[in-house]
Amino acid sequence: MLISMGVVLFYLPTLTTSVPVWNDDTMIVESGRVALSTDPGPSTNERLGESRPAYSIALLGTALQEIAYRITAPSNLGPHLSALLGQLIAFGLFVQFLKQSGLTDGLSLALGAVFLFDPLCNMAWRGARVDSWAFACLFACLCLIGSAKLTERSRWLAVGATATAGFFFWSSFALFL
Repeated sequence: MLISMGVVLFYLPTLTTSVPVWNDDTMIVESGRVALSTDPGPSTNERLGESRPAYSIALLGTALQEIAYRITAPSNLGPHLSALLGQLIAFGLFVQFLKQSGLTDGLSLALGAVFLFDPLCNMAWRGARVDSWAFACLFACLCLIGSAKLTERSRWLAVGATATAGFFFWSSFALFL
């Protein structure tokens, strides 16, 4: 918890400025706008050769980013905070998974911090991508598989539901399977 608070305090002052608005950031939010709208009208994400918007299969991730944008509009802070929250949840679940795997608390925390500060993961959430939520779903699946508190049937049902959610957060989640 202390590491998570430190990360938030460290990155919050520059969350909207240190990474400019990227194409991914804009396209993810735009896909969410299209998904949440009953009449999306023109879109920057149009199907090639057609005058209608392209819909993303990653409905949870794009809708989450659009809702986060609406809360903080016209600032891009909302999608960046949403992606950071996903990364912090993924960090916590990764540390939990490592503890379940038999590693010591200190080593689990150290490896979790490596994941948290990894430049590629860091760049993804700082660019307001939803990969962090896909990682959170992956580590939640791993924690559920290792959980002794659930019955066999409920464990696999929860893993399946979480894996499905991961795919709908970001379709690249399928690469984890």
